[in-house]
Amino acid sequence: MNLGCYGSIVCHDEKSSACAECSLFLACHEVAHGTLMEIRKKFDLEHVVRKHQQFRVKRGIETDSDVVQSGKRQKLTEYQEAIVNNEKFPIKARKMLKRIFHKGIDGEFMRLAMNSGVNPFKDSTPAIMYIGCEMAMSGEFSRKQLSLAIANSGDGCMEWKSATSQASTVINTMRLMSVLDEKGEKYLLRG
Repeated sequence: MNLGCYGSIVCHDEKSSACAECSLFLACHEVAHGTLMEIRKKFDLEHVVRKHQQFRVKRGIETDSDVVQSGKRQKLTEYQEAIVNNEKFPIKARKMLKRIFHKGIDGEFMRLAMNSGVNPFKDSTPAIMYIGCEMAMSGEFSRKQLSLAIANSGDGCMEWKSATSQASTVINTMRLMSVLDEKGEKYLLRG
């Protein structure tokens, strides 16, 4: 193997036609990803980590759950700022969305992960988003079904009014992220 680019975190790019046509593409990705995981704690490379993580989710390759839990607060993009500051949207959903964006999770990543059977909130907070993602990955669900799942989660039962409020926040947040489609009174994961 005489390729100077092999395993380079700088060179490896899933969108590059040269990379995609290379017979060592997947092996190269594994080497680049391994290197990236080793050095990410020393340097601010979360944007590169996120790109690799999205590639792994798309390809169905085992993902690193700690990518979402990097501990680094991600800066919001202009688009994300516009959404969380738009007063036309429910305030609780905007607050939830801001928390999620700061974790480095966006709608595209959520859809890719969930359509690959990976809950982006596994081992993460907010817990109600984990419940919402599980419901969406299991098929169509109603606001009432999500409220019931939230009410029965955790150590004790939550009051129905609180559970329905939290279910509304989850649904509104997922809709703002373009993760859910509405079908009558049911919601389903967008493909």
